[in-house]
Amino acid sequence: MKKIDKNQLVLIVFCCLIFGNSALADDRYVLGGHYELIETNSQKNSTASHNHKIQVEKIFWYGCKHCFRFEKIFKQWQGSLKSDVSVISTPAPLTKRYKSHAKFHYILQHLSLADKLSFNVFNTIHNTNDKLITVESQKRYLLSNTSLTKSDIDAAYESLEVSTRLEETVLHVKSLGVKNIPVIIINNKYLTSPRLAGGYESALKITEYLINKEKQLKR
Repeated sequence: MKKIDKNQLVLIVFCCLIFGNSALADDRYVLGGHYELIETNSQKNSTASHNHKIQVEKIFWYGCKHCFRFEKIFKQWQGSLKSDVSVISTPAPLTKRYKSHAKFHYILQHLSLADKLSFNVFNTIHNTNDKLITVESQKRYLLSNTSLTKSDIDAAYESLEVSTRLEETVLHVKSLGVKNIPVIIINNKYLTSPRLAGGYESALKITEYLINKEKQLKR
């Protein structure tokens, strides 16, 4: 019987550890438990897929306290991602109140203010008496927190781009089957959330797992 030398033994042990850990990861994150497969063809329309990137989409509502708590954690995590992953934030227009905030988010994007003001909008809604539901309250907010004129703001609210994006988002979120927020969509293929994962950090760990799963398919 041929003897296994020391170098071969080290290699065998190393391989066992690598593949053993992969198996544990598969066992730890369960399809149908910690994450779900989305039964839709919307991934064909993913901008990121055309750029050969993995797309991570955070779906939220400004009025959701869990979304507010998740926001800072998500932003810190987003900064650790590699350049082959793109991240987008999508407001969920699930009800009339949700739709009001969704339009406000697209107003902010139209005015190139979303990155600068999104967290402040969260903070205003959850830590003051101003819930920013009405158009009037949103316009007051913009006048108080930016250097925009009233005519600039009025023009943004009349923008065809804003109304078109809002209606597209209504259809998109519906096609994904989103009913609770916040959720994270990976490549328009998988859905996970703090509720499914058992916490905010756990949801991000599962997102990393699913990103790597998608990367493996591209190799």
